[in-house]
Amino acid sequence: MDEHGVGFLELPGLGGLSLPPLRSDETLYSWVARYHVLSSNACSRTTSRQLFGNPHAALRTDFPVQLDALVERTAGAFGGAAHIAHEHSAFGAFAPFLGVDLFGKVSQAMRAGDSFAIGRMMGLTTSRIGTPAPLKSCAACADEDVRSHYVAHWRVEQQLPGARVCPKHRVLLRVATESAHSRARRQQLILPHMLNADEWGELPRVCTSVMDALQRIEFWGRALRAKSEQEVRLFETEDLRDTYVRQAAREGWSGGDGRLMFRPMCHQLRSRFAGLEAVPGFEFIAAAHGVTGGFVGSLLRQYPGRQHPVKHLLLLAFLFESPEAFLAAYDETATLAAAERRTLLTEERAGLTQQLKTLVQEQGLSVCRAADELGMTVTLATKCLQRAGVAYGTRPRVVGTDREKQVELMLRRGDDPPLIASSLRVRRSFIKDYLAARPELREIWQNRHFERKRDAYRLRFLTTLAENPGVPIKKIRRLPSNGFQWLYNNDRAWLVENLPGLWHR
Repeated sequence: MDEHGVGFLELPGLGGLSLPPLRSDETLYSWVARYHVLSSNACSRTTSRQLFGNPHAALRTDFPVQLDALVERTAGAFGGAAHIAHEHSAFGAFAPFLGVDLFGKVSQAMRAGDSFAIGRMMGLTTSRIGTPAPLKSCAACADEDVRSHYVAHWRVEQQLPGARVCPKHRVLLRVATESAHSRARRQQLILPHMLNADEWGELPRVCTSVMDALQRIEFWGRALRAKSEQEVRLFETEDLRDTYVRQAAREGWSGGDGRLMFRPMCHQLRSRFAGLEAVPGFEFIAAAHGVTGGFVGSLLRQYPGRQHPVKHLLLLAFLFESPEAFLAAYDETATLAAAERRTLLTEERAGLTQQLKTLVQEQGLSVCRAADELGMTVTLATKCLQRAGVAYGTRPRVVGTDREKQVELMLRRGDDPPLIASSLRVRRSFIKDYLAARPELREIWQNRHFERKRDAYRLRFLTTLAENPGVPIKKIRRLPSNGFQWLYNNDRAWLVENLPGLWHR
């Protein structure tokens, strides 16, 4: 569709009116908002009835509805319903993760359904904003639009779930706030230049590595987005999950008994995408930890709900080198029958047990050391070795031996548990349980441990003062390892009593 208009079309109640062009990179909602401005309609419901024959269809900012009626009323000037849905909304980026059945139902709802059914059908959490696809815009792009066309428009590529960076200006996209989306739901058709400064979310300061990560995720989103109904590649939930699991196993995050090791996997993910959780829309990364794995566990387990595409894109960017590698792995998994797939997954996971056997039998490592090398828990490593019939040594008993006396002596001195564990070759969990079962000893250790830490911080702070005579306290506090803040929080009386002149520096 060019940008020179589509001729005069007869619309109900208007007579002849030249519709504005639907720009190639524009969302349908954006076009409707521009039409509303040009038509001088006082009410957005009037505009919605004119275009869709429905009072609410025009207000859908994410997934358009009543498209068949729009195509009929515009004489097909902008193409068919499927073309509009894929080319002029974010739907093409959501479609691949719906599966065949749900894709058909959602597509039909967009053609002739109501705006509320789509959200329920897709099963995506909409958050307080009220949509799984919030409005986003580049400030520089909006300024250029206003200078060129007097109005700014919502760009399709900036609305995609993985998009957080403007590909032209390489800056973070602004995300409309809850109040802005509330305006849209309250019968107001809005464009980027119409929003006030306080209706845009605050943009975080991000480093180069975060920008690189965002661009990688955006690249994955563009690669998998379906731009037409013929191009759409639909991923079935079970096939997609098994593809993820197989790749995780290849990367070494699967235990010998077939269970995925979410703790080390999520640690690596958070390390690779460090700082990304500060970007709006990626806050869920912070919860990816522990044995449950947060969103990672939801995608790799038989979780009943449906996950947002941005979570899939993040996991894909983490597990696979390229979209081509992922598609090849998915096709390989999808062609396997259920029984074959389970057998193959078991065989792939068995490789980790063999690595464990090699470390224990041939290299003579302890079970704890071998488990640590492979990122496994000791309990899981023990079960794998027992199942494989591998003999392994156990640590000698601690309670009732001389080592227990040494443990108690070091605890009474206030030594750190990691030091005790490494010196006496006992587990940290043993020390934790030992103190929990002995409240009096725990209190002695806590007091002595605090005293030793306090003395160390006092000495560190006095040394810093001696090395920086006459330096104001504000500058002292900026010096690395100065100890002031800990003393201020935990030993302020000592600071006031011993360093009265400090407060005047």
